[in-house]
Amino acid sequence: LKVSMLSQTHDDALARIMRKESRKRGLSDFRVVYSPEPAQEVLAPKDAEGKAAQLGTMSYIPPIMGQLIASDVILHLTGLNQSEENRA
Repeated sequence: LKVSMLSQTHDDALARIMRKESRKRGLSDFRVVYSPEPAQEVLAPKDAEGKAAQLGTMSYIPPIMGQLIASDVILHLTGLNQSEENRA
């Protein structure tokens, strides 16, 4: 998981949709949490009617993403944030 500007996201389908929608609505760039891993095609199990069942997220991912963005906000508000180039 990574925190960056929306315009700098890659390999994330939701971020791609967000970039498109934010351009349509005239929103400026903002910080987001995203996964830089390329998506893998998953064969979803079929339900009783033969339709693909929806796969959920791992339960710990949303809280981790919330903690990452909260950390980024706190660092920004306290002035302790570093430029993207200097982050380890």
